[in-house]
Amino acid sequence: MEVANRTYRDVLRDRRLAGLLVGDLLANMGTGMIIVAMPVQTLSIHGGVPKAIAIGIVEAAPFVLSTVLALAIGLGRVRVPPRTLLVADCVLRALTFAVLGVLAVTERLTLPILVFGLLFGATFRMAGSSSRRLLATSMAGEHGRFAVNGLLGLNLTFALYIVGPVAGGLIVATTSAGVALFFDACGALILLVAVLVSVPRALTARAAGERQATAERQATGARQADEGRQAATGGQAAAEVQATGGGTTAGGRQATAERQAAAEGWATGGETTTGETQAAGAVTAQERASASRESGWRILRRRPVAARLLVVEFFFNFLYMPIEVALPLYVQAKLNAGASGLGLMWGALGVGAFIGAALVNQLRNLPQRHVLIAIIGLWAMCPIALAFVDDLALALIVFGLGGLVWAPFTPVAYSFLQSGLRPDEQQQVVTLWTTGATVAAPLGLALGGPLVEVAGSAGGLILSGGLTLLLLPIAAMAVLRREPGPAARLAGSSP
Repeated sequence: MEVANRTYRDVLRDRRLAGLLVGDLLANMGTGMIIVAMPVQTLSIHGGVPKAIAIGIVEAAPFVLSTVLALAIGLGRVRVPPRTLLVADCVLRALTFAVLGVLAVTERLTLPILVFGLLFGATFRMAGSSSRRLLATSMAGEHGRFAVNGLLGLNLTFALYIVGPVAGGLIVATTSAGVALFFDACGALILLVAVLVSVPRALTARAAGERQATAERQATGARQADEGRQAATGGQAAAEVQATGGGTTAGGRQATAERQAAAEGWATGGETTTGETQAAGAVTAQERASASRESGWRILRRRPVAARLLVVEFFFNFLYMPIEVALPLYVQAKLNAGASGLGLMWGALGVGAFIGAALVNQLRNLPQRHVLIAIIGLWAMCPIALAFVDDLALALIVFGLGGLVWAPFTPVAYSFLQSGLRPDEQQQVVTLWTTGATVAAPLGLALGGPLVEVAGSAGGLILSGGLTLLLLPIAAMAVLRREPGPAARLAGSSP
């Protein structure tokens, strides 16, 4: 009997998991506050550096070393337990922002100090972000993975788009931008406590032990299958003895292979014969023996669905970013509204995204392949429709609906990705995905400036939506195209 995915309420009954998710929420709120505070702080200390360049340098600094480390984990063979990475990220972030906060409120903070502080203080930023997801989903188990990814998306949306910027704006307005830096340090400390209390130190070791036991059982099953085939070729009598005396064992091996094939369904298209599952058992046992030494790049080459999904994830985020460049100009030129109108537009997107993230739970039993394709298509229509709207009230509705359909993309994509990866493949691939999605943002902004300059605000919106629509056939090929099973791949290499 198939077990349904667990709901938000089900996974939150686990106090340890709930504690980790609360720590994640509060840490994200601190990050949301500095979204407002950091540009203000930069403008107060930019000196002779042009304002736009100073803000660009400060915004880019946290990505440099964190990208290098994340790529070392995702593409190389650097292996650090996710719990250790997240603890290191929390400690370094708390110390960095506490020091920067002290220097800011005492008026001793300079632009070079701020840049170098963010450069080194965010070293574990991307690795820590992927570690949060890995730890939370591993604690929830296979059937709680979808709900946990949804809750992580809900945390991020609520903190970064609703509460964090509002709280950061109030703090900056009533005190100073330097004070907001302390709140980010406090958020990192809260997450540190949540990790130390909620995530057991033995979690990684226990998971590794379970993987080793599974690999040993599969290797034993593969050897027994080989012995059975050799006995079958010895003669009819031997075959009859095998059939009568070993029926239970053969049935157990077949059931084990079928369960494994089902678990890796997206890698094979979900259609695998009994012969293919026996071959899969032998191949997978061999793969798992060396999995801890594999790079994320090798895993992606072996898992083409994951590789194609990474491309879709990157360009989905990349093509969104020109909207952030076009929206202020669109609000001013076409809606005839000022800063308050821009704030309302972002608020509408945030409210829509929050509702969409909350509704992810309702999508848990739908076909995730088709949900992903539908999200891409519906979101692409949002900026195109927005370009033809010249009324603020209607624009708020369109942008809010865009947030509603956009928010589920990340949790659904990660859940679909993780469902086709073994536990020993999760860290490399998820870290690589997080890096790709994060790096897409500054690259998309770099493209967005010249694009909007040439096409105008409305034209930039249309191009963003139109190019996203071109992702639909790529996404359909990525998630709907079926891969040959292990036996077919082996047969293809034989005469």
